[in-house]
Amino acid sequence: MDEVATVRSFNRFYTGVIGVLGDGLLKTPYSLTEARVIFELAQRQDTEVLALRRTLGLDPGYLSRMLARFESDALVERERSPDDARRQIVRLTGRGREVFATLDERSATEIRDLLAGLPGEARTRLLASMRTIQDVLGDRPAPHPEPRGERSAAGSELRGERSAAGSELRGERSAAGSELRGDRSAAGSELRGDRSAPGPELRDERSAAGPELCEDRPGAGSELRGERSAAGLELRGERSAARPELRGERSVAGLELCEDRPGGGLELRGLRPGDLGWVVQRNGVLYDRECGWDRTYEALVARVAADYAANHDPSREDAWIAERNGEPVGCVFCVRKTDRTAQLRLLHVEPEARGLGIGAALIDACLAFAEKAGYEDVVLWTTALQKPAHRLYERAGFRLETEEDPVHRFGDEINGQIWRKAF
Repeated sequence: MDEVATVRSFNRFYTGVIGVLGDGLLKTPYSLTEARVIFELAQRQDTEVLALRRTLGLDPGYLSRMLARFESDALVERERSPDDARRQIVRLTGRGREVFATLDERSATEIRDLLAGLPGEARTRLLASMRTIQDVLGDRPAPHPEPRGERSAAGSELRGERSAAGSELRGERSAAGSELRGDRSAAGSELRGDRSAPGPELRDERSAAGPELCEDRPGAGSELRGERSAAGLELRGERSAARPELRGERSVAGLELCEDRPGGGLELRGLRPGDLGWVVQRNGVLYDRECGWDRTYEALVARVAADYAANHDPSREDAWIAERNGEPVGCVFCVRKTDRTAQLRLLHVEPEARGLGIGAALIDACLAFAEKAGYEDVVLWTTALQKPAHRLYERAGFRLETEEDPVHRFGDEINGQIWRKAF
């Protein structure tokens, strides 16, 4: 999907989320642009019409007609400026402030409900992404206003506002999305026009057992893993010998990248500078949060990553980062265990990206590389608790080979398992 198509796709998605395509906003007779004007007027006692028009980027005639309707409905009063008779002042009446309070409360309620339905980590990511959009686009000059009554959403301008993915649902930025946001909701598009939110789906599907252990065991593979298989969207790409990039073409792994589905925009790529640090950090955070493991586990992951960097043999070893919409969401390493056996290590998938087939795609990338590199089999090490991951391994052709006795490791009682797949 190219850059323009990505932005347009987000616009369509987000306008649906925030519910701005209907006739009335928040079950009121007011459009998004009208509610945005009411919000702006509520911020001060008196507002100069010229300043209001410039702030919102509205066509003079369009704004004048809107204010005339508001005046006939007793929502605003207009008068000439006492300092300059050429300028007009507008203010909300008592009735107008009642309408603002209704819009503001309904919008805040919808956004609170939306955020309440998201896991803590998903909310954090969502709000951080909104702030990123604001930071990136915040200093851009506003376009010259066009006569636009209410442009339709599909064109990316939502009734006088600039569309989501990019500009602002226009006006002030809001923090998590409350301001007048007459919008329906959305984690935040505030009616104030905030600059909208990211499109990613936020689903903290499986907990902890997502990634599986990456263990340094004599004779065993290790691993960090998780992921439900993915009925659907899977990555598939043309593989190169030592650095497969799975990008929408057919791959040896037999998976497929579906960009139009929720969770599209997935890609597997090779390691870049900084990726090893990310792998260590995310393993430490996720295993602490999801399994309660202590920092000795993070230290183990750091040693595995350091060994890979120091002793990497490109003809016999490789690693992949899974990206979703340009952000890393998972990884896997394929390393030499013996001349005949490869080891699948450090597989993990971020909570919000589970259920999209990323775990299965990472496993398949590792297996395809190992077979092409001439290994006879692949081993991995995991724990008995990682049931969702076990199903992934079985589907990929792994079989449980050894059940280890319980041992105390990482601040927990660990039942290790060794799984193997022969080619």
